[in-house]
Order: sequence, then structure tokens, then C-alpha cells
Amino acid sequence: MMSISERAGIRTVCKECGRSCPIMVYVEEGRAVDVEVLVPGPPGEEAPCSRAKVGLERVYSPHRLLYPLKRQGQRGEGKWVRIPWDQALEEVATQFAVAKEKYGAESVCLAKGIYERHSDYVSRLGNAFGTPNVTSIDNTCYIPSAIGRLVTYGFDGIPDVGGGPECVLLWGTSANPDLRPGTRLVVVDALETEAAKKADLWLRPRPGSDLALALAMLNVIVVEKLYDQGFVASWTFGFERLEEHIREYSPEKMASVAWVPAEKIVAAARLFATARPGCLWNGNASEDTLNSSQCARAFAIMQAICGNLDVPGGTIHLEGAILGEGTDREVLRHLLSPEQEAKKLGADAGYLPPHPLWDAIAWKPVEVHPQHVLTAILEEKPYPVRVLGVFGSNPLLTWSNAKRVYQALQRVPFLVVADLVMTPTAALADIVLPAASYLETDGVVVTRNSAGAVCLEPQQKVVQVGECRSDLEIISDLAARLGLGEYFAPDLESLLDRYLEPMGMTFAELKRRPGVVSSTTKYRKYLERGFNTPSGKVEVWSQLCAEWGYDPLPVYRE
Repeated sequence: MMSISERAGIRTVCKECGRSCPIMVYVEEGRAVDVEVLVPGPPGEEAPCSRAKVGLERVYSPHRLLYPLKRQGQRGEGKWVRIPWDQALEEVATQFAVAKEKYGAESVCLAKGIYERHSDYVSRLGNAFGTPNVTSIDNTCYIPSAIGRLVTYGFDGIPDVGGGPECVLLWGTSANPDLRPGTRLVVVDALETEAAKKADLWLRPRPGSDLALALAMLNVIVVEKLYDQGFVASWTFGFERLEEHIREYSPEKMASVAWVPAEKIVAAARLFATARPGCLWNGNASEDTLNSSQCARAFAIMQAICGNLDVPGGTIHLEGAILGEGTDREVLRHLLSPEQEAKKLGADAGYLPPHPLWDAIAWKPVEVHPQHVLTAILEEKPYPVRVLGVFGSNPLLTWSNAKRVYQALQRVPFLVVADLVMTPTAALADIVLPAASYLETDGVVVTRNSAGAVCLEPQQKVVQVGECRSDLEIISDLAARLGLGEYFAPDLESLLDRYLEPMGMTFAELKRRPGVVSSTTKYRKYLERGFNTPSGKVEVWSQLCAEWGYDPLPVYRE
């Protein structure tokens, strides 16, 4: 048997989690047989991470979709016939075009799943086609936090754990960062995570009460004047309103709401506010609540008034040619006319309006909530959705009210799904398209190196399985058949070259220079240009929230 050193090795990126580690995949006779992780494992693990090997299992899973399929018989009956790619895409394009001609472009809805590069191109396809109806479940993942940060201090800050914080506050995340000796650690989580086991303080709130706890900590910081008084005086707007507002959220009062003893709330607030710089790292847990965006606002205010914005070891603002997915350069939001934007499902349901701030997160705050899609399909209100295209998503398992989702998927006139396996959603489709995994396609992955800088890694195709194609290729080919080819590219490498234009390099060059740095880190940029908010300061009292009809200060609601 050949040794690893004798096998052909291809450098690519593992996408089994958000770390996006560089890996070497070894190939024998066209089959991936082993994988080597090129960086140390997660903090606390002695051996390199083993998740990458799961990628090999996924590639060769017996459940993989290998060819385009067309439904025969009733939906869900499980009867399929294999068809060529050209036929599959032509039939899908025809359904899109007919629905647009008869009912308007808004009658076509696109759904996307995990936020990767293809997600931008689902949005791009929607905008170029003319439909305002692109949906996802981002309303419960990341977007609430991003909104809270953007409306408070004007950038989507990230925790600078590698910058040497004196205190790290982990809130609702399974992260277990490797901290330098002497760094204090506070963990807020209902579960005993690995980080909680070694924390100086571990607070276990009642699930869903995160905002009550955050406001109680803010109460301590404000009432005891533990905040950075110089920063607050020079760089905040509306702090005096917070001083009055926060009095009703005393630790004693919130203890019974959050199920955390008042003395622990006080201790955590004092530790975080006085051990500077402090780094607050929140996870998905706080985003699944009724108060998600306002909870993120409370976190942002806490970071700001403690003087932890854009400083080493705090919450930093990275800038660079390419920082990640989701800029307007990628989704081409400007192609969607105001008239079509106004037809968006649920337009009167309180969506945030278009704003330049959202360019940092692909305008996702204005994506359609899945429940509005279901209403349009089942009740034809305010108009019917005739076509549903699903890319890398499984609505039957991920959208709320599965029974209603099932009824809608049964009723929508045409359903096309692109995925790796025959998911419960795909099983109800008219046409199923076999998508490629990350080991079966080229791509550009935005990640961070050990120094915390944003860098670019080439995701290289390792193997070909069946007739699977990448989501980018599927979407680009579909766009070309709809007469929208000018907004995409004739092949995948050209599409990646276009994405890399701000870096002044091509995908071929990136493969020769993996790990090229895309970001620059200059701290305290607000001293030169202020904050990207209406006042130019950190908006403790948010003028944008007030303008849009939302609470300008965080208010806890059960």
C-alpha cells in the first residue's frame, strides 16, 4: 500500500466547521483516500482535528445524489427518472420564465441554506431575475447580532481574542479559546461547556432571558460608574438616556427573571468592566430569542461604554479588499428595482428598510421570512408563489411549523432542489439537482490565520463524484438559460477570478499563494473618522431604531 508521502496530495480547505482549516487530501487513482490537517487542532485538543475525515465519508456516502432526477408519479412517492443536465436546467429555466411572464418575477421564490459563497449567488440570481423573494433562516443565525452591532457603532465587529484581552466574556457559544495565562474568563451559558469548566465565573441563565441578564450587567456598570468615562463623554450619543432607562433593570430584579443570583450578576459585570481590554464573544444561543437584536444591542453597548471598541483585545473593525461573503458587489442588489422591492412578501411586516449599513451583511436583514413564503403558497396572499428553488437548504426540517411547510411543498406548482442527498424536502421536488461537496469543486474561502488577520485560501477540487456540480455552476448555468449570463461568468474559474478582482489576483495565482492576507488591522480608526452612525458616535440611544419605529434603547420582553 502506498504511504501518504507517495500519494498525490491536493491542498484545499475543510468546511466541516467555521474554522475553515487548510488540509491536504491524498488521492489514489482518482479517489480521495486520506486527509491531513495542516494546522493545530482546536484549543484544548492535543491531536489535530478529526472533523476533516468526515468530508471523505460525505463524498462517498451511499446516500449521495449523483445525477439529475425528475419526479414520476405523485410527490413524495419516491419514483424518479434520471435525466441529462441540459434537460434538467432547461426545464427549470422554462418554469422560471413562464411564471415570470404570467404572474411576475415575484412569483418565483429562492431559498438558501448555510451561508457560503453560493448563498451570494442565489441572491444575485434573484436580483438579476427580478424577484424580491429570497428567503433563508438567517433571522435566527448571525443576522440579529450583526444588526445590533451595525446600528450601535456602524461596523460588524469581531472578537479579538488573539489581541491579548484581560477578560473574555463568552455568551451562548461553545467556543473554547486558548487564552494566555492570567486572562480572566466569564461564561454565560445554560450548559456546562468546556470553557465553563475552566471559567472564573459561570452564569447559567434561564433560556431566553439573555437580554434581562445583559441589562442587569449594564445596570451595574452604569450605576457604579465602571465604564470608560472619557470614551463615553467623547464618543457616545444618548448615554444619559441609558442612565435613566437602565435603573429598572437592577440585578436584584432581574435575578428572578434570569435565574442568576444577583451577587453573581454583580461580580460578572465588575470583572468584565474593570479588566480591560475586555472581549465579548456571543454565539447563536442569544439569537434564537424574542429579544435577539436588542440583546445584541445590549452587548454592543456594553463593549462600547467599557472602552473596548477597535482596540487590541476588544471588538475590532477589520478592513480589507475582501473580508467575506455578502457585499453588494456580490449580490448585485442594485439590479432589483424599487417597484419589485415593494412587492416583497411581508413588506408590511416590519422589515428593516434598505440602508448602506446592510452592505456589510448582504442586505440579509431584508430577506423574506419563511413564514411569508408559506402564506403566499398556501393562501395566495398577497399573491401566489408558483416556483420555489431551494439551494443547499432543507425547509421541511429547518423552517418552523413542519406540517405547514409540508403542505406548502406539496402545493407549490413547481419545486426544484439542489442538494447533496435526497433530503425530506428534495423528496417532494419536481426536479432534484446533485450538488457537489467542498471536496468536489474549486472556490475561495475567507478565513483567519493564527494572527487574527483575514486571509484567503484556495478551495481546490479533489475528486469528481457522479455528475455532481457545484452550486455556483448550477446557478450560473441556470442564469445563462434565463438570459442573465452577463451577471455571472461562462465557467467557474472566471467567476472566481471576478471575485478576486479587488485583490488584483486570479484564482490560479491564489492556488500558488494560499493564505494571502486580505485584511489590514489598524486600531482606533474612529479617532480619524468617527463611527458610521447618524451622529458619528456610538449610538447608545439609536436614532435609526427610533426612525424605524423600534425601541431606541434595549427593552426586555417575555
